[in-house]
Amino acid sequence: MKRFSEQFHTKSKSVSMSSTEKQELRERLVSYMEYHPLPAERKSAQKSSVASKSPVLHEAFKTVSIPFSLLGKFSAVAAVFVLTLVPFMAEQSVPGDALYAVKVQFNEEVRSTLTFDSYEKVEWETQRVNRRMAEARLLESEGRLTDAVEAEVAQAVRMHTQNARAEIQSMRAVDAEEAKIASIEFDSNLEAQAASLKEGPENAALATTQATSVGIVDASNLIVQTVDELRALYDQASASTTPSYDKLSARVEQNTTRLYELSEELETLNPNTKKNVTRRIQDINRSVEEAIIQAPENESTAQDILIDVLKRSQKLIVFMTDFAESGTIDIEKLVPVILTSDEEVAEITAYKKEIARKQAEIEASLSAADSETSSDFIEKIEAGLIQIEVLITKTSESNVFAEIKTYSIAAIELADDLQLVLEKNNLPVIVEPVVLPGQATSTASSTVSSSTTPAVATTTPAVATTSPAVSTSTPPAAATSTAGA
Repeated sequence: MKRFSEQFHTKSKSVSMSSTEKQELRERLVSYMEYHPLPAERKSAQKSSVASKSPVLHEAFKTVSIPFSLLGKFSAVAAVFVLTLVPFMAEQSVPGDALYAVKVQFNEEVRSTLTFDSYEKVEWETQRVNRRMAEARLLESEGRLTDAVEAEVAQAVRMHTQNARAEIQSMRAVDAEEAKIASIEFDSNLEAQAASLKEGPENAALATTQATSVGIVDASNLIVQTVDELRALYDQASASTTPSYDKLSARVEQNTTRLYELSEELETLNPNTKKNVTRRIQDINRSVEEAIIQAPENESTAQDILIDVLKRSQKLIVFMTDFAESGTIDIEKLVPVILTSDEEVAEITAYKKEIARKQAEIEASLSAADSETSSDFIEKIEAGLIQIEVLITKTSESNVFAEIKTYSIAAIELADDLQLVLEKNNLPVIVEPVVLPGQATSTASSTVSSSTTPAVATTTPAVATTSPAVSTSTPPAAATSTAGA
């Protein structure tokens, strides 16, 4: 029987139907189904039987539909959020914020990799230094500049400075003059930023005092020290190179163009800031004209003038971009006014008039002294007057405005000290009218001023406009006389 089954199975494999036979058999089956359909009750019973069966056998093969198109849309939205919105939000962060790492380690590093030119890299590192300084000033004004944050900012400034210097060094191998110009601008930027932290906002002292109990520090310590050290370190390395007149002229022209663009954006500022900025731009233009005049006969002098212009213009750019709106630093301390010849004459005349007025008041007070006044005291006052005369003689012998200004201020300060001594010894300050050669009589104020600048401003208001800050440096001779009085 078994052998028969094997033979049957083997034989069945060799039996096959032709296509005609298959077609004929299919037609017969279809025809039978058409003429012999199932009864209605059997159809309903079969459907209920199929529905009642448990689907356990098919659970392992259950089909799950995944909306890949919808997932793709959500992924695209998430990518846009992460790559655009988060970095944009991070730009407003400061040290200590959650997104600050995104700002420094992602945004800025991506931009660094997209900067290829060496000069542009130096400019970008300069901008990064400005960012760190701005963050420090903001935290200081809010009383949130802790020791740790200050150390972090100082380290970042050091790193950006080293990166900029490395690029300048690589530039020096290709073009030493271009490298020197980049170095001048970078140093001027550092100087301006350090000055802003030393000066500080008007409320910085109050904010620092209020924050002492929570460990807040003054930014003029570690950060400023770091900047000063870096400037001193790198100044010596590039002091020998002097850029050519043509390259200096080209760079100065770029800076002046930038200044005009920025000045147009200052229309929303107060008129005084706008006026001060405009005046500095005029000073720069006058210096450039002077360099052009000097260039044919004395190119080295013209180069020195343009280097000074380059420094002033860079500081002014920093002021207009970082400090104009915040009022962090007085523009006169950052970029002093360069007086014209007429303004210098007017200021010297004002100083002479002020000195003469004070001399007359001191001499009048001495003449009013009675017999009880100590002779030693009178001799000290007279010695001070003699020292004032010596300083006046020095102003007459000098043709340099800076020297005349220094001697004049020293004489005014010495006269102020003498008047204070007279007041302490109960000698009245007698106001005397003063007439200088070729000038009308001027009646002085009835009170003695303890500050040099207001006295000059009282005599010549125009001088106060062009030179709001007067230096208070005193030569050693004046200081000695003051101590003696």
